[in-house]
Amino acid sequence: MKKTKSLWLAPLVVSLLILVLSCLAGQVHRSFHDVVIRDIQYVNVEGALQRGLLYIPKTATAETPAPAIVSCHGNNNTAEMQDLHAVELSRRGYVVLAVDGYRQGLSSQAPDEASAIGDGAFAALQYIGTLPFVDKENIGMVGHSKGSLGLVLASQAAYTIHEADPSVIVPKAIVPTGVLMLGMDDTTPFLTAPINMCVFNADHDEFLGNIYPTLKGKDYNTLPIMKSVFGFDMPEYGALYEIGSSTPLDRTGAVTAGANGNLRCLISADTTHPGLHFSTAVEEKVIEFFDITLRNGRETIPPQNQIWYWKQILTGIALILFVFSVIPFGRLFLALPFFRDMTAAEPESFSVVADKKGLIRYSLLTILALIPAPALYLLCMNKWGAFVNPIFPLEQVNGFLVLNLVVGGCLLLLFCLYYQLIYKKNGASPNALTACLAPGKIWRSFLLAISMFTVCLAFIRIVDIFFKTDFRFWILSFCRMTPAKWAIYLRYVPSYFFFFAVTGLVYNLSARIRGSREWKTYVNLAVQSMAGLLIWGIADYTILYQTGFLGSLGAFGSSSSLAPLLVWNLVFILPVAAVITRYFFKKTGNIWTGAFINAFMAALFAVSNTIVSVGVL
Repeated sequence: MKKTKSLWLAPLVVSLLILVLSCLAGQVHRSFHDVVIRDIQYVNVEGALQRGLLYIPKTATAETPAPAIVSCHGNNNTAEMQDLHAVELSRRGYVVLAVDGYRQGLSSQAPDEASAIGDGAFAALQYIGTLPFVDKENIGMVGHSKGSLGLVLASQAAYTIHEADPSVIVPKAIVPTGVLMLGMDDTTPFLTAPINMCVFNADHDEFLGNIYPTLKGKDYNTLPIMKSVFGFDMPEYGALYEIGSSTPLDRTGAVTAGANGNLRCLISADTTHPGLHFSTAVEEKVIEFFDITLRNGRETIPPQNQIWYWKQILTGIALILFVFSVIPFGRLFLALPFFRDMTAAEPESFSVVADKKGLIRYSLLTILALIPAPALYLLCMNKWGAFVNPIFPLEQVNGFLVLNLVVGGCLLLLFCLYYQLIYKKNGASPNALTACLAPGKIWRSFLLAISMFTVCLAFIRIVDIFFKTDFRFWILSFCRMTPAKWAIYLRYVPSYFFFFAVTGLVYNLSARIRGSREWKTYVNLAVQSMAGLLIWGIADYTILYQTGFLGSLGAFGSSSSLAPLLVWNLVFILPVAAVITRYFFKKTGNIWTGAFINAFMAALFAVSNTIVSVGVL
C-alpha cells in the first residue's frame, strides 16, 4: 500500500506544479483579469475558418470603443507566438486579435487561395472592424516575418478596395518586424497608401544573407528601397519622420504626421530574426509607435513597464515539467499488472572503460560519431529533404523526416561495425541484443507509450481550456492540432520511431559505459545526443554576430538560413529524448517504450507548429 501511494505522489506533484504554473501564466496572459481572452473561430470574408485569440480589455465597450491591433505571426508559428504584443498592448487598453495564419495552427486554408490577401491578415483586419467595442478609425497591425509581409499586403489592398467600398476597414498604422520584403529594389513601391509605418530590423537577421550576400543587418537603412518608404535615402535608426522630409520629428510633430498617415520610422534591434518577438526593447518601441498613431500620443502604462516575459518564464518551466512528466506517469503505469510483466533487468552495456587506454578509445569513437552531425543535418534539411507533396505536405518537417532515416541508418551501421570489430572481441553477449530488442514486448510498450502520451495531450487541452496557455518558451512549444493535422502527423511518426529505436539501442548498449554511476550516464547520453549540433550552432551564430552572416550559409548545400535556426529545436528535444530513453530502458530492459513515447512527443513538437504547404485542409 505504501509503495502504491509513493508511486502516485510524483505524478500528483508534477501535475499540480504544471497546473499552478499554467494558472499563474494565465494570470499574466490576461493582465490579472483586466483583460478577457476569447479563443475564437469564425468564417472570414475570404471563406476560411480562421482561428484567433481575442484580447478584450475591460475598458473596451460599445459605449467606449477602444483602438485595436491585429497581430500576425511568422512562418511555422501560431497566434501564441505574438504573446508579447498581445499582453502588453491589451493591458494598455487596446483590443488585440492574434490570428493563426492560413494552413497553420487551427486555421484552415482559404477556398480561393489565389485571391486570399496576406495569409489571412486582410480577413482578420475586416473581422476586427466588425466588433462593437473597437474604434474603427484607430486600428493597427503588427506582425513578424511572413506575418509582416502579410500585413503590408493587406494594408495596401484594404486602402485600394476602400476607395470603391468605404465599408472596408483600413489600418491607420502598421508595424512589420523582420520583414524581408524590403529586399525589393527602389523601383518597386513598398507601401503607397497613407498608412503610418514603423519597420523593425534585426542587426543579426539570419535571413538577410539569403537576399544580400554583402549586406550586414546593421546597414539595413542603406537599402535603395528606403527611398520608397521614407521619401529619402538612409533614414536614421529610431528617428520619427514625415514622408519626404529627412528632418526628425519630436513627439508632437510625430502625432501630427501620424494623424495624416504620413509617419515613418525604422528601428534597428541588437538581436536575431526570431529575437524580434522576444525583446523588451522592441516591445517598448512598438507600444510607443501605436500610442503616437492610434492614441494621439497619449500614454497609459509606461512602455518600459512590461510583464509578458513572466508568462514565458512560467510556461517555460511548465514545458520542462511537461516533457518529463512521462517519467513519473510511466513509472506509475509500470506498476499496473498489465505492464508489470514487460519489465526485466537491463542488459549490460558493451562499452567498458577500465583504464586510460579504454577512455581514449571510447572518446575517439564518440567523437567519430559526432563529427558528421552538422554536415548530415545541413544536407538533409536543405538538399535531401527539400521536397513536398500531398503525402508529406509539411515542407519544413520533411528535412527532419529524412534526417531521422539517414542518421538512424548511419548510427545503426556504426553500431553493427563497432559490435563486430570491438564489442564482440571483448566478449559482448548476443543475449544482450536479444533481450534489448524483446520483440514480444513491443505491443505492450506501444500501449504504455500511448497511455503516457494521452496524459500529455490531456495536459495540453486542460491548460488551454482553463488558463488559455500552452507549453512554450519562445520558439519551443507544443500546440493543439486539428483532425486534419493529426492525420498528417501519423505519416511522420514512423520516421521518428525508427530514429529513436536506433538511438535507444546505441545509447544503452554502446554509449553507456558499463559500471558508470547513473547520473553520469544520464549526463553523458544527453550531451552526446546533441553535442555536435550544439557546438556547430554556437560557432555558426558566433560568426553571425561577428561578421553579419551565418558561417554555414552555402555549406553542404545550405541555401537557406532556416536550418541553422531550427537546429535549436533539436538541441532542446534530443537531450530530453536521451534521458527518457535511458529511464525506460533501465525500467523495462528494452528499447521500445522509450522509442514509442519519444516518437510521439518529438513528432508532435515538430508538426504542431508547422505550416501545411500542399493539399486540402
